[in-house]
Amino acid sequence: MLLPVYADSASVLLDSVKTPDELDDEDFARWCMLRGKVTDETTTGLPPIYQWKRAQGWFTKHGTPEEQAQTALYLGRAYAEDGEYDKAMKTYTDALQLAKEHRAYNVAGYICTYMADLYKFKETISECLKKMQEACQFFRQTENNKSYAYALKSLACEWALADSFHLAVPLLQTADSISRSISNKDLTSAVANAFGIVYEMQGKYKDAEKYHLKAIEADSEESYKDSVALLHIYI
Repeated sequence: MLLPVYADSASVLLDSVKTPDELDDEDFARWCMLRGKVTDETTTGLPPIYQWKRAQGWFTKHGTPEEQAQTALYLGRAYAEDGEYDKAMKTYTDALQLAKEHRAYNVAGYICTYMADLYKFKETISECLKKMQEACQFFRQTENNKSYAYALKSLACEWALADSFHLAVPLLQTADSISRSISNKDLTSAVANAFGIVYEMQGKYKDAEKYHLKAIEADSEESYKDSVALLHIYI
């Protein structure tokens, strides 16, 4: 399996299927699922809604509950990308119920993450925070430490925006501890950047500078953003 290490190569192979709609239902459903997973690792777009509906039809009859919930998550995301937010939320809600019923908690964590994004877009902050907290719980339960740390970081930033810094900093400290334990430079940079932003919001510029420098030292793919953030402090 090329994913997730060779996501770009996997994307090229999937793109080599020029007419996926002509595949039989099973192969088409599997193609959609792989395309969705590639999207999670690269900047490529999701297949359109009608393709996910077809894939969902096959997985509903033949897939595992986890595959059914995963497909519903991708369908919800496709709705959201098309601006059909009510359909997206209904699809997410159904997918989350299915995932929880069958203890597919890792998928449930990702569903909660996208539900939180949609609530944030709608400026329903209380519901956004609830879903972020649920995502953290699910990822922790399944020992998906990388996603757990990212979820903690996102939750911390939301609490900081609500001026609840006493809640934000402990969450970032936990995320930082996880990032050091799994040695992921992108995660280390993201958490350090979040620390920097939170401290800057409090006017603690020395602390903010320290963490933005730490983010730059991590040498992630988006280290330029950390340099810009550091420059903003100096200005």
